[in-house]
Amino acid sequence: MVASVELWKLLPELPHCNQPRSGQRGLIPAIGITSGTVFCGEAGSIRRREYTLAGARVNLAARLMSHAAKRAEKEGLAGCVIVSQEVRDAVNVSLERSPELAQVC
Repeated sequence: MVASVELWKLLPELPHCNQPRSGQRGLIPAIGITSGTVFCGEAGSIRRREYTLAGARVNLAARLMSHAAKRAEKEGLAGCVIVSQEVRDAVNVSLERSPELAQVC
């Protein structure tokens, strides 16, 4: 989660992030975070193979990302990070154990 926030902070430094094309907004980050077991590796045949991530958790992260994009657009936000219930609960437990992490998050 911290990595996504740090990435978000760096986005304005990218070319064209603050210079949208006419009639368009600049780059708007939409991040969906979840946790769990996924397949990570090569998939396909010898002729056409690609490296991929697959699984229910990947699909959930994609849906959270889509929701984050819609929310950012609807509310005029500079971007949005949405986490799953499991991630939120884990972060809350970590913050209770180590309050100094609250400053980072």
